[in-house]
Amino acid sequence: MGEVNKVHAVPGRGLEGERYLSETGTFASDRRRDSEVTLMALEDLRAMALAVGVTLSPGDVRRNVVTQGTGRRALVGLEFRLGVCGAPSCDPLSEPCRHLAAAGARILKGLVHRSGLQAQIRTEGVVHVGDVIVIG
Repeated sequence: MGEVNKVHAVPGRGLEGERYLSETGTFASDRRRDSEVTLMALEDLRAMALAVGVTLSPGDVRRNVVTQGTGRRALVGLEFRLGVCGAPSCDPLSEPCRHLAAAGARILKGLVHRSGLQAQIRTEGVVHVGDVIVIG
């Protein structure tokens, strides 16, 4: 996992450089089409740290996009745009993946119901750090 300043989003596939798109590394072969990208709110990471006393960096949670200022619950069931990347459709809130579940009981407990939001990429485009989420 690494941080990038911009990423190319590909409908039906995921984010360029990500293991699902390249089909390398560890990934679930039965991945659902509506979970091409997972957004994690920085606020949820901070809440998890306060709740269980474990601080994780955004890269530690293995999510594609980390947001700030737009809580993931505000996006559930809505169409939104992230930069020029077109209108992902929100899926239900995601829970910790197997990798995070294996990281320990405290981390798992802290991330339950705080693990992000899955979405489908509907339009191809490049997402940059600092892009604004636009609802509707």
